[in-house]
Amino acid sequence: MDVKNIIEKISQAADKGERVDGDSISEELEKMMDYKKLMSKQTPIALLDYKKKLDSTKNASKILEAANTEINNSGIVLPTGSLLFHGGSLWNDSTNSIITERPLSTTLNLETACYFMNTNKAKSRKNIFILTIKDYGIKSFVYNNKTKHSNEKEILLQAGIQLSLTNEMPIKTDYNDFYIVEVDVRMP
Repeated sequence: MDVKNIIEKISQAADKGERVDGDSISEELEKMMDYKKLMSKQTPIALLDYKKKLDSTKNASKILEAANTEINNSGIVLPTGSLLFHGGSLWNDSTNSIITERPLSTTLNLETACYFMNTNKAKSRKNIFILTIKDYGIKSFVYNNKTKHSNEKEILLQAGIQLSLTNEMPIKTDYNDFYIVEVDVRMP
């Protein structure tokens, strides 16, 4: 499974007005990166707080800082070539590259990315990002299947990584217009 295959599956489903079979894509990606071996045995408090309290607290900056420290101290390095999804926005439309300032929530589950694309709080254009890990050394935390919302297959990437636009393609359907945005993930 590569980016081209994923884009083709999304485009074909959009052309037919059908739901994308995100489960089959997710299963293939899991096998490619040996997802179950990368999963955490237990979730540190700082990363549970990130999942549970981030949107409902005034201490967001402290939670983000603690989560990033935990990822850097005890996270795992994702294999080069790993593919991940993110739904929503990452930067404004006039930028082609950014350095992240906070941990980045990604997923192996395309349907999760679609959900977050459609609930985008920034109200900017709708995007499904396909991220490719290009450099060795990018730290992450792979949530296990015992946490709340484990169906999301969330992988949290460390802050301070460079995201660079490589390609984007508009998708127009009868019920939703969005972009598929390909992004390389590197160490700056």
